[in-house]
Amino acid sequence: MARRATVRILGVGVAVLVGAGVVLAGTRLLLADDREPAGTPPAAQRDNDRDPDLPLTNAARAIASNRLTPAGPQSLFDNRSGDPLAPGAEINVSLLDVAEAATAVVLAFSALDATQAGAVTVTSSAGAIPAFRLAAAGGQTSSTLIVPVAGDGALRIRDEAGGRLVVQLVGTLAPSNSSSAGRVLPVPSREVFRLVKATEGHEKELALSAVPELAGQSVSAVLLQVAADVGTDGGFVRAGDEDRQELFWSATKGADRTRGGLMLVPIDGDKITIHYEAGTELRADLVGYVTGDAAPASAEGLIVLVPRATASGGSSGAPGGDPLSTAGSDPSGAPGLDPGAAGEAEVDAEGETLTVVPPGGLAGVPLERIGGAFLRVTAQGDGTGEVAVRGGDTTASPGDPGNPTMLAAEGISRSTLTLVTVSDGTVSASAAAGAALKLTPEALLLTAG
Repeated sequence: MARRATVRILGVGVAVLVGAGVVLAGTRLLLADDREPAGTPPAAQRDNDRDPDLPLTNAARAIASNRLTPAGPQSLFDNRSGDPLAPGAEINVSLLDVAEAATAVVLAFSALDATQAGAVTVTSSAGAIPAFRLAAAGGQTSSTLIVPVAGDGALRIRDEAGGRLVVQLVGTLAPSNSSSAGRVLPVPSREVFRLVKATEGHEKELALSAVPELAGQSVSAVLLQVAADVGTDGGFVRAGDEDRQELFWSATKGADRTRGGLMLVPIDGDKITIHYEAGTELRADLVGYVTGDAAPASAEGLIVLVPRATASGGSSGAPGGDPLSTAGSDPSGAPGLDPGAAGEAEVDAEGETLTVVPPGGLAGVPLERIGGAFLRVTAQGDGTGEVAVRGGDTTASPGDPGNPTMLAAEGISRSTLTLVTVSDGTVSASAAAGAALKLTPEALLLTAG
């Protein structure tokens, strides 16, 4: 399998977007209490959100950990009601004051009504991050990206396919050594939502009280891995209460009907509304949640970003690796840059345990401090069949085997982001029809210590 790219992590700040005559200006993303008086040390030098009664060890100081703040989602660019972008159009996004206050932002990208085949790529001073490739005119797809912002915080989004583009800010990362809110706690993947359109219509609520993993917890957002029978017309899913994150899929055919993705859904109340416009059925697994303000302070669930590798194999913020390949890719094709570590194997329906974190640890984090990871899963099937990637300590229940992480297809490389628990550096993976898998950790989740 061709070696492919990895998602990265971006900064936070003011969004100014310019593209195809569209300008969005002056939206400051930092909260009021993030504005510091003159002379305040940079965020990276402070113990953000620490409980002063908790000791901070030298080992904790050495790990560049972050908390995650769900963000709306907030619309950064959306030309669905305006003129389509011309193929090759570029949109400039300025994340003002972000590089100093935050390490990354999490973005949801969607392309619709593509004018032609082509890739969507995000470039900052940290390098180029391929998001996805549209396979043909009229295609649509979505991807969740963690993108680094360095230096001036400027991003340039290039859309080779043209058409409609939607960019949403769904989360921001900021340095923290201990925190109450913003810790990401992975859970064993389990179905918590199912909507059958023929009998239940297009919209349904997920009652949080019905999810045992969330009982008694302070929760600011949930992470859902969705899997949908898209059908022959294509469509989308929206999840949330007011502003909702969206995922879009092109029409499918034959047995190759299932599409999916990872959604970060903010919680404001006791339920989530999920709206589905596509094929016959939508399912969602809970794979983790983000702690809220009332959670205890801890290092558990703080996020450490994994640096990507250069073309020579070292870690760097500079561009490196091969660009997104056109061969054998589809609208959900993998990004094209290699990270510092990955597990690769030919996997069948029996499944295998794959190592995604080496014994010496990763990104400055020792193996015993890694409890979970955001993984980029890239698969090329021996045939069309479901691929499931689960935590290394997770055994699927016969009554609830969980939904597929993705659907692999023969001769096509597909990619998605997922969240899993990690046990001794390993995860489990299976492919119903056989597939070549590559599992790339893009961000690590700390244990309590």
